[in-house]
Formats: sequence, C-alpha cells, structure tokens
Amino acid sequence: MLIVVLTLAITASNHQNINQKELQCMKRAIYEEARGESYDGKRAVANVIMNRVKHEDFPSTVCGVVYQRNRGTCQFSWVCKEPNFSSIRKQTPNKKTVYNSEIEEIAKKAMTAKRRKDNTHGSLYFRTKHVPGWMGSERIKKIGNHYFYISEENYGRKESAKEGSRSG
Repeated sequence: MLIVVLTLAITASNHQNINQKELQCMKRAIYEEARGESYDGKRAVANVIMNRVKHEDFPSTVCGVVYQRNRGTCQFSWVCKEPNFSSIRKQTPNKKTVYNSEIEEIAKKAMTAKRRKDNTHGSLYFRTKHVPGWMGSERIKKIGNHYFYISEENYGRKESAKEGSRSG
C-alpha cells in the first residue's frame, strides 16, 4: 500500500513539472494525427515527437517539433491547414477543444517517463497508409493506419550500435 501511494505521489509530482504550453502542443498533435487510432497508435505518435525532440536534427522542444517548417512545408499537415497559422502557437485550450483523458495520459507519460517504452523503435517519421512512402527511409513498423520510419542514415547507426553491443 505504501509503495502504491509513493508511486502515485511521484507520478503526480512529475506531471506537475510539465510545461503547460509544451503539453498543449503534444496533446494537440496526438489529437490531430491519431484521434481515431488505438491507444498504441496515439502513443506511437507521441513517441515520434519525443524521438525528434531528442534528435540533433530537430528542434529540442515539443512545440518546436510540432510547428517546425522545412523549406516552407509543415512537418504535420494539419498545422499548415489552419486558416491562421501564425496564431496557432498562441492558442490555449478552450472548452470546445476535446482532449480526452487517454490523450492527456499519453502526452504526460511521453513527456515525463525516464524510460519511455518506444513502440516505434526510434522512428522519426510516420505517415498514414493513404500517403506514399518516402525515399531514403526504412519502414520500421505499422501501427493502426500509420507506418513508422527512421531515416536510412539513422537506421544504419542503429544497426551498427546493435552489432557493436553484440560483439563487445
């Protein structure tokens, strides 16, 4: 019983330290990209965002990743579809914005877990099954209606690291 109480207290404490703007960006991205997906599908989208945050080729914040543009193109299509793109980052949640408790839980876990269980195996990209695949990317996994990818350059690094750990 004491362990359960301590675990709940630590979890609540970790969740209180989340930057609310960053949390809002994560929840919005999960909602927009995976609202019709299973729990694992939503978690996979959150994992890709966190993989990017931790990767040197991407912005180092959740909002930076979500609203990143590359050569004028948004990384997440819904961002560019907004009628007033410049005001998106300033938006705060309102009563009409529906983020269910599942999305809230997934977002908080992804952002606070010390050892996040990444069901995408380090993927940095994803697409729906309706969008053609990318050149230069290795497909890692399919979860629901999404395919998850890692760039071939990073895939090679990942394989080399695995081989090195086996031989040592």
